Amino acid sequence: MNSDTRKALGIGGLALVGLGAVMYFESQPKPASSPAPTPSPSPSPAPVATVAARTYTVRGGDTLWAIAGDFYGNPNLYPQIYAANAAVIEQTAQAHGFASSDAGHWIFPGEVLVIP
Repeated sequence: MNSDTRKALGIGGLALVGLGAVMYFESQPKPASSPAPTPSPSPSPAPVATVAARTYTVRGGDTLWAIAGDFYGNPNLYPQIYAANAAVIEQTAQAHGFASSDAGHWIFPGEVLVIP
């Protein structure tokens, strides 16, 4: 089909001829441009749900290592408990006559720890 025939039939596109076969590709009409939609006001973000913190009251013989093992299943995560409770742990150690808790080595019965 030549270009005059395509024009007479009202079809556009591209014809490829090769190896004795003709392939005809219909050209896609370009979509009419429409004005950009006006943005709708975005909804306000949903309030963040607060998660109730777990707490643990230290008993005689407890260590942060063992508490982390019980809560997390991995005692190596004890620094997370210490970091969340450093002020309480250090204050209690000083109240018991220690200069510091030695990064959580000294914890005492009755301390209430937050478990993050």
